[in-house]
Amino acid sequence: MSDKTLIVLPSLTGIRRPNGRLVLAGRFLSGMKSYRELWDGPLIAVVEPQSESVVDADRKLGGDDVEIDPSSADFETVLLDYDDREAMGRELSRANMVLAGIHYRQNHIWELGAAVGVPVVYTSEYTLKTRLQVVHASVKNPLVKARRIAWEINQERIIRTGLKNSIGLHANGTPTYEAYRDLSPNPLLFFDGRGSDDMLVDPVALERRLERLGQGEPLRLVFAGRMNHMKGADELLKVARQLLDDGVSFTLDIYGGGILEEEMRATIAREQMGHAVHMFGFVPFSELMPKIGRDYDMFLCCHVQGDPSGMYLEMLGKGLPFAGYGNEALAGILRITNVGLVAPVRDHVDCAKKIGSLAKDPDRIRFMARAARAFAQRHTFDKSFSRRIEHLRSLSR
Repeated sequence: MSDKTLIVLPSLTGIRRPNGRLVLAGRFLSGMKSYRELWDGPLIAVVEPQSESVVDADRKLGGDDVEIDPSSADFETVLLDYDDREAMGRELSRANMVLAGIHYRQNHIWELGAAVGVPVVYTSEYTLKTRLQVVHASVKNPLVKARRIAWEINQERIIRTGLKNSIGLHANGTPTYEAYRDLSPNPLLFFDGRGSDDMLVDPVALERRLERLGQGEPLRLVFAGRMNHMKGADELLKVARQLLDDGVSFTLDIYGGGILEEEMRATIAREQMGHAVHMFGFVPFSELMPKIGRDYDMFLCCHVQGDPSGMYLEMLGKGLPFAGYGNEALAGILRITNVGLVAPVRDHVDCAKKIGSLAKDPDRIRFMARAARAFAQRHTFDKSFSRRIEHLRSLSR
């Protein structure tokens, strides 16, 4: 076992109970398990403390809280305010590598690392463009919106300074990779998702599914995700309406829940689309994914913002090409590999036109489906995480 120590700084917070037990986000613990399996030296998580009395504590923890006994964990957890520079410097000096995130609470970590001679690698997910999209979608008050926009622009300046002075970058998806790779001396592109090799659609099953194309059956579209504006859930029905108007033979099955769910059900009824469009609500991931790999031809994705959704890789792993809107993240994937067709964001007319053209070209869908599985196979969670750990190891002191 190596004696090199990795320190990980999450953006989520933690609670220390009076009995010494810790409350941490379940997905954070899952991530630390992956680090533990691949990092062959001491592993430390430095987590900012959160008061249990704070109203939105559950959101800040991650929404999937788990209580653990820190003495039984296979990594060390330190609860520490990231603004306590002296204490943070002491903790970071224990490490051979620090993995931080591009986050307003961590944008100064490169300075603390440099002061104690420890290399820092940042992980990125959201470009300035995507962060501004979130502001425009979520803030209605014009004065508050203006302040938030100014704050994000200033944050971008700070982020860029940090990337120039840190040793490396792990860019989740093409948008931040393309935006920041020239700033970092050691950038690494990866695609995040929960897909593993055993979750990929079976090649024989895929070919059996593809045989159905071109036999006069409707094109089977599917969407799975949160029913909100930022995920473009309301845009799905605009595309469906246009497909019906264009005379395209299709079905669209929608899985998931959220604030737009009831409104969307009402729209389907009002527009008399129920013969083609069906909503199934939330279905557990373990049940949904086999069905998606077996029963559908394409994934309709109308995300209006460019966050690097893990869902992209999961759907590609099921051999589903994309149709939808060319947000930053999805358009970036399509520049690398031919696995779908996209229209400009919110152009449901052009999106429907592209789907209609694919409905008449089953051989093209077959090509894209095979390419989708092959791309996902190269970027499964295990392979991507292994590449990230090796990158960290190569840059450690």
